[in-house]
Amino acid sequence: MRKINFLSMILLLTAVIFTGCGKDDPDENAAITVQDNEALTQNVFADETNGKSEVTFTTTGAWTSSISEKQMGAKSPQMRAAANAPTWISIDPDHGDKAGSYTISISLEPNNTGADRTAEITISCNGMEIIISVTQKATKEDGTKPVAKQIVEFEVYSCNAQWSPENNIPYIVATGAHISVYKSSDDDPVEDYSTDENGRVAFELEPGDYVYRILWSNGGKREQNVSRQGFVIAGLFTSQEEIDNSPMQSGVKPGRLKLADINGDRIINDDDKVFDELVPLHVDANENESKMQVKTYIAPYDFLVEEEAPYELILRALEKELTEMLKELYLIDAALTHQASLPEPYAVFGNFTFDANDNRILQLWRQSYKVISSANMLIEKTNDDVPVEDRVGAIYR
Repeated sequence: MRKINFLSMILLLTAVIFTGCGKDDPDENAAITVQDNEALTQNVFADETNGKSEVTFTTTGAWTSSISEKQMGAKSPQMRAAANAPTWISIDPDHGDKAGSYTISISLEPNNTGADRTAEITISCNGMEIIISVTQKATKEDGTKPVAKQIVEFEVYSCNAQWSPENNIPYIVATGAHISVYKSSDDDPVEDYSTDENGRVAFELEPGDYVYRILWSNGGKREQNVSRQGFVIAGLFTSQEEIDNSPMQSGVKPGRLKLADINGDRIINDDDKVFDELVPLHVDANENESKMQVKTYIAPYDFLVEEEAPYELILRALEKELTEMLKELYLIDAALTHQASLPEPYAVFGNFTFDANDNRILQLWRQSYKVISSANMLIEKTNDDVPVEDRVGAIYR
């Protein structure tokens, strides 16, 4: 009986020893040892740009990596060849030159394909491989699909006020022009951008309707993409043929500004003017990863549009600008004194929550600047047909 018990203990101890050396335990001689096996399977949402976690492993020598993408819809999983590795996922570092401990991070592009996608990252060392599987879902955490942003590239050119048939240089590249893009006229800018040495700047916008303005200081002289009359500048006329083939625009000749036909009726009139010097911009969904190009033109603020007496042009502009400035003052005053119930953005003035960065304050400053600028230009102009007292009276009428 004692012999049987002793034999039973021997067998039990042997079983425990073999169980302790099972295949699930790390092999001390393995070429690659992973610190956390759960990190080998990762699932992320469509708008996430990093893996769920980093992956730490130890190798006995140099190691390499490759990434393959699973072909969806196949009956059995198929992986894209390494030569055609997916561009939406990458790792850092992607190789090691010697034995040691390494931690790799996983980076992804947002998934705008509308379908889940899976990639496998293979780490190889001394004939051994480990595979990290990463699945990026088609939806965000809230269940909605992300919207693909559109790359919008602006090109900005300054109209040459000194153009002539002899000096045939109609445009100058506007380096350092400032572009402000708004979701609506009363919002803070979505972003502010400045053009490079080629007059270009590119950025991403979600599909939707925007407005924008362009300002440029050219040797201390202000230039913008909207004329002082409120029209969007579409270039410079350089020939009568160009004028004849463009939408009807009165009082122009070669060397004058070309104006944009905003409503498409082939006639330039007040219906084509824009509000608050903001130009509309519609951005479509980026379904084919194309680039939206916007070619724009700016001109000095006092650039003549029509062929008419400079004095009359400045006087008409001053009258309009003074009216706009007074309107802003009246509305703000009504809100401050609670004499009227006004909607946003004027309502903030009623409880004194505004500051110097408020858009209506900025708008008032802009209108005031226009009035002062036009008044100074009017005073500087000389016109023998208009008595001085009439010129001064015109400013205050």
